[in-house]
Amino acid sequence: MHHPTADLSANHATGDEREIIRLGIFLIVLQAADGWLTAIGISLHGLEMEGNGLIRAFMLDVGAAPAIITAKLFAIGAVVALVFLARRVAWLRDALGVMSCVYLFSAIIPWTYLLASS
Repeated sequence: MHHPTADLSANHATGDEREIIRLGIFLIVLQAADGWLTAIGISLHGLEMEGNGLIRAFMLDVGAAPAIITAKLFAIGAVVALVFLARRVAWLRDALGVMSCVYLFSAIIPWTYLLASS
């Protein structure tokens, strides 16, 4: 006879998997916030405010909105791939945490400061 609790325990993520998923969601939220802050920042201060030269050049080629959307979709896709890989590669969990901190301090906080002071 099949026991229903066996199915429940098989479908529950482990603590490490939940942490990996939380880190991935946090990094995706940071990516979305950066896209939103970037759009506001360049609309107020011009394309030269984009700190990433590659993204700035892409903006000049295709326009700000398409460049931001493309870059963020690519970044979010990379985060999703890393989350799946982190379930098999132990050090990637820590790398997701480090990437979140680096992104927070190198993109979100600077944009927030710049926009709050303008």
